[in-house]
Amino acid sequence: MTPSMSSTPKCPCDAQEMDYVMRLAPAMQNPVQVSTVRMWSAHAKAVGLDPQRIYETAVAGRPPHWMPAPGISDVLP
Repeated sequence: MTPSMSSTPKCPCDAQEMDYVMRLAPAMQNPVQVSTVRMWSAHAKAVGLDPQRIYETAVAGRPPHWMPAPGISDVLP
């Protein structure tokens, strides 16, 4: 990760979680496509991954000059 990232995830993701971070990347544009994020988060949770950590990692990868991403409670059910 580069210093220009807006925040830091709680802990590093493993390879399977990073796969979901990459699936979220297109939906994390400006503005965030919440319905797509919810869909991939539900898939991640169904396979036993931590959707909150995945979302926080995806948020951290957004440029700091973009409008803020929705909070976790606004995105995950």
